[in-house]
Amino acid sequence: MPTRTLDLRPHPARDSLMAEAHSRPSPKLPLPAIVSRLVMHSGEDGGADDFEHLLQLCRTLGTAEPGKLARRHQIDAGGLTVVWERHTEFSTYTFSRAQSADQPLSWRAALEAAPERWLADLPGSLLAAVHVAIRPYVAVEEQESQIREAFGQDEVIQSDLLGGRASFAANFRMDGEGFVRMLLFDHDQGDGLRGRMAQNLVEIETYRLTALLGFALARSTSNELHHLEAAIATLTEELATSADVAKDRDLLQRLSTIAGQAEALRTRTAYRYAATQAYWRIVRERIDILREIPRTGRQGITSFMERRLAPAFRTCEAADRRQQALTDQIARATRLLATRVDVKVSEQNAQLLHSMDRRARLQLRLQETVEGLSVVAITYYAVGLVGYLVPGLGSLGLVLDPMIATAAAVPLVALAVGIGVRQIRRRLSREEDERLGG
Repeated sequence: MPTRTLDLRPHPARDSLMAEAHSRPSPKLPLPAIVSRLVMHSGEDGGADDFEHLLQLCRTLGTAEPGKLARRHQIDAGGLTVVWERHTEFSTYTFSRAQSADQPLSWRAALEAAPERWLADLPGSLLAAVHVAIRPYVAVEEQESQIREAFGQDEVIQSDLLGGRASFAANFRMDGEGFVRMLLFDHDQGDGLRGRMAQNLVEIETYRLTALLGFALARSTSNELHHLEAAIATLTEELATSADVAKDRDLLQRLSTIAGQAEALRTRTAYRYAATQAYWRIVRERIDILREIPRTGRQGITSFMERRLAPAFRTCEAADRRQQALTDQIARATRLLATRVDVKVSEQNAQLLHSMDRRARLQLRLQETVEGLSVVAITYYAVGLVGYLVPGLGSLGLVLDPMIATAAAVPLVALAVGIGVRQIRRRLSREEDERLGG
């Protein structure tokens, strides 16, 4: 029976979504080995330069080049493995190389195998640099000897990992070349698991430093935020006591200036604070994966991060909340000022309507006066016509005294004219009401 196929139209992003789960595989590392990572901060627009620099390395080493849309690429050349990964705002270059168990530890072994000129020309600025030396698991006394050799008299963070299958030591301080050194003693549990442990360790250092970028920004913008908070507090006090329209216009202008500055500050910091939260979560996730148990009398990775990194993270959270509170305060002041302006405008409108009503009444009285004069004028001319009409009636045999006829015609003519004028005014008013109502 033939296999039935489904002719379904795939989503345009389906392939990239499926590939995302496998886009950053863990390396496989031999024992012993040395791993070095450089984190170069090149900004969100620096991906093209980083990619071009990677292509130069591929051409120099004679290896295959990545595709144009690649965000991760691995190079294997002469015992050196280089893994390039592009993140949102930085690129990581991870170098790994096997070491001989009978050779003394060389922290620069992996970097020395990379082209020196190419390393010097890496685009961006160095944010983090870390060495991880992976050594065979030895007795505690021998571990302590290697730890003293690596870190001297510095306070050391030391833990057992993955239920005691490995142990870790570091001081999270820069050495003379700017690298953080880490020692990983492994019970030879396989290249894959060893690679995942090393990757978690270098990522802890990577995201520890990228998370602290938010702390640096929070400190640098603290004074600016303080001045804006003081400005809006002063303005709010003036708003509570001001009752002058001209003063309100000045307050509105100042409020607009403060709002613009606050919005500009929030625009500059919103991404960084959000990134800090994301990086902090990654650090904690990587630590949880290692399932560490601190050595007796020593500080563990979790404790170190909680003491050193958590306060910086909370500083960023506090700065973000302060900015949100400032935005809310500006919004409340804006609504209060707008309400006051609306009330004053309503009062002015009421005064204007009262003035218009008074003028309308005056115009009505003037109109009634003009109408009365019009009735008198029309009556005068109409009675004059009667005065001309009466003598002509004598030729028809109707003899009337002109004076008596004219006098008798005055009230009749005045009444008729008055009624006519009123009817005209009512008709015009009715037509105007119908026009406005329609």
